[in-house]
Amino acid sequence: MKSEQKTQLLPLDICRKLLGNVAKSMTDAEIEDLRNIFIVIADLAIDSYLQKKKKKI
Repeated sequence: MKSEQKTQLLPLDICRKLLGNVAKSMTDAEIEDLRNIFIVIADLAIDSYLQKKKKKI
């Protein structure tokens, strides 16, 4: 899945809701940056998990 498609799965309004009070002082650009970082971290975590699982088989 392309990065642009992933960000569409998590719209800014949902990100703001999940971040709660912290998001009140953040710009849309800051939230977009944070969302993109979280997507990269999630991808890395999933890839790592799948690689470890593959080694066990």
